[in-house]
Amino acid sequence: MPAAARPKSSEQLGQVLVVGFDGTEMSPRLYDLLTRLQPAGVILFARNIEGAQQTHKLLKDCQACVRVPLFTCVDLEGGKVDRFRKITGSAPSAAEVFAPIAADDLRPVLADVLLWYEREAPESDDAILNAGRALRFAREGVWLPKPALRAWAAGQPGTNEEILACTIAELEAG
Repeated sequence: MPAAARPKSSEQLGQVLVVGFDGTEMSPRLYDLLTRLQPAGVILFARNIEGAQQTHKLLKDCQACVRVPLFTCVDLEGGKVDRFRKITGSAPSAAEVFAPIAADDLRPVLADVLLWYEREAPESDDAILNAGRALRFAREGVWLPKPALRAWAAGQPGTNEEILACTIAELEAG
């Protein structure tokens, strides 16, 4: 590729980034960031959204600064985190949209994850935390937060490898 046609290293880096920014309209600072970096995309937060027309113009102005079509993201989780509430009304939360996964369907997946830990990283904190999370879910249908998992792990007899093996066996047995 001729040197003139090669993208700058900052542009190559930019193609793996999605950038957030302040403001509801194009500013000299945002223009400079987008034209210099050439990111793969932009992400909008509540601080960027006032209404439908304003948001459309902002995204159109952002797109005009880059050579490749932008991947456009919005920090939208539904429920309490709903950036479009002012524009479209409330969106449902993920819990309202997705049905819970049946324990019988999830057990083999959890066992697979723990088998990976058993092979690749048996002494990692994540291995034991995930073992605790999987066991509690399999037994009671509850996902524990990390502080509670740490307390659970501290009270378990045996080595990490033994805890993993017991947890995998229980999950596989159903």
